[in-house]
Amino acid sequence: MGDNFVSTPQAAKIADVAERTLAWWVSTGLIKPSSESNVAPGVGNHRRFDLHDLMSICVVAELRNQGVGVRRLRRVQNELAILGDDFASARLALIGEPQGDEVADVAILRRVSDEKRLLMSLMKQPGQAMLVEPLELKPIARRVRRTFAKVAGAVPVRGRKPGRKATASGATG
Repeated sequence: MGDNFVSTPQAAKIADVAERTLAWWVSTGLIKPSSESNVAPGVGNHRRFDLHDLMSICVVAELRNQGVGVRRLRRVQNELAILGDDFASARLALIGEPQGDEVADVAILRRVSDEKRLLMSLMKQPGQAMLVEPLELKPIARRVRRTFAKVAGAVPVRGRKPGRKATASGATG
């Protein structure tokens, strides 16, 4: 990742959410940027997001589009944070309400045995079922990495010209 970041407008566009929505997610702690130092003080300066932040934003956006509520989104985000960089290998199962197509819960599936255990559990609870096939995080991570690589290199970071890297002494080269 190095010093590559995307701006709030770029992150919102990549995740297909409104900038205000993304700003609200950050202000309420739903999205926790990995480094608060990515925000320079002053008017006109915007938060910067690294690759991991952008993946979290895209997962939240996808789950929100599937109808997952904020409380469950927070729990999923916390559980995915525990997985760290390996979270792309997980899958998310959306569990339906007894009446209707609303999401009652989200389960993180790390292994095939987790999915089997979940299915057995749901069979014992009448009226509940997975709404869709488990949501694979790997394709989301792949898409985000590809887009991030294209966009991040073109983002000028305050005080630097695009394509130039800062050295430890602060000079560019």
